[in-house]
Amino acid sequence: MTREEDSYKIGEKAFFYECGEIDRVRILANNSNSDDIKYGLEVLEVIKKSELFESEIVGRGFECRKKRVDAGNRELWSLMEKWNKEN
Repeated sequence: MTREEDSYKIGEKAFFYECGEIDRVRILANNSNSDDIKYGLEVLEVIKKSELFESEIVGRGFECRKKRVDAGNRELWSLMEKWNKEN
């Protein structure tokens, strides 16, 4: 069963994927609502660096947000419970 992307709780750890980069993160806030999936995250580890953008910094906090409907190209990130190294 796949976990709902807006179901992560404060303190949980997950994998954050965006533009080829994979980071291990801690959930600092879940501010999701009926329109948006929105989190505050802290980078614990950079597992795979992006070839397109500068990598995140370990210990840095940041916010990610995307619309539930019609997300568009600027919001192509995802949270995952597990990460397969072959991805």
